[in-house]
Amino acid sequence: PIFIGISGSQGSGKTTLNRELVKTLKSEPYNLSIINISLDDLYLTNKEQNEVAEANAGNELLKYRGSPGTHDVELGEKIFKQLKNSESNILIPKYNKALKNGRGDRSPESEWQNVSPPFDIVIFEGWMVGFKSLNDEIIAELLPKTKYAKKYPLEHILKINSNLKKMEKLWYSYFDVFVHLYNDKLENVYNWRLEQEEELRKRENNPNAGLTKEQVFDFVDRYMPSYELYLPELYKN
Repeated sequence: PIFIGISGSQGSGKTTLNRELVKTLKSEPYNLSIINISLDDLYLTNKEQNEVAEANAGNELLKYRGSPGTHDVELGEKIFKQLKNSESNILIPKYNKALKNGRGDRSPESEWQNVSPPFDIVIFEGWMVGFKSLNDEIIAELLPKTKYAKKYPLEHILKINSNLKKMEKLWYSYFDVFVHLYNDKLENVYNWRLEQEEELRKRENNPNAGLTKEQVFDFVDRYMPSYELYLPELYKN
């Protein structure tokens, strides 16, 4: 199968693009078999995420899900390898963001997607799909010039960078092409994320589902250093 990675900041429309792309390619005249995977579905379980937070006490970027280091990279590699080899009965996890008071958790295996070949195209979408790590020296040089990343200690940023490097190493060799949705104003992410949480509450028919406004701002803050550091290089390439 052809592997396509789609990235864009939260609320940029990547999920909508992904949905329409899948719908089109599955229909006439293409009639292709599409496997759709979200980066979100590869988050660690809530228990594992809490363990990561404890092991990195004081590093706000790893306190909750989101940054590199909060995904099950080995599970992702296993799934990509199975898809590449066109194996049968491949289980693709599902993540429920409404669980644990909006902090999320992996859904039971009984709710996972079970897929078998043929696979024509694998689409993998997520906010940082295609991001590439930087040399530590470059980060140290860039950090003082940033608006958001400089709020965090260099060692915490370097930890995220190291985690991203692992993701690159184990995942990116599977992909044939990366697509990114450009966002001309980084601050848009905050409002777009608020809209997503409101949609989640409506979908779940639960006014307490998802994150509060304060939690959203706190949550998005943890993404901003990665956007600042890695997007310029992504746009160059």
